[in-house]
Amino acid sequence: MPIARLTIVEGVLAALLVLALAFMWYSGETGGNLMAWHLRCGVFILGLVVFRLCWGFWGSDTARFAQFV
Repeated sequence: MPIARLTIVEGVLAALLVLALAFMWYSGETGGNLMAWHLRCGVFILGLVVFRLCWGFWGSDTARFAQFV
């Protein structure tokens, strides 16, 4: 049995998180009109984290936090 199995949902969430963090860095360095998008991207990242927490408690059996312990 593998130690950790990466599901499609977790893979998509991880890819979106990496892209969002890269854009947050870029927009923070550039500033100007991109600061509105910087805020929107921060809210998006917060949504991803909240979704993953909910998925970890109420998601499928393999995605639950109890499987990691």
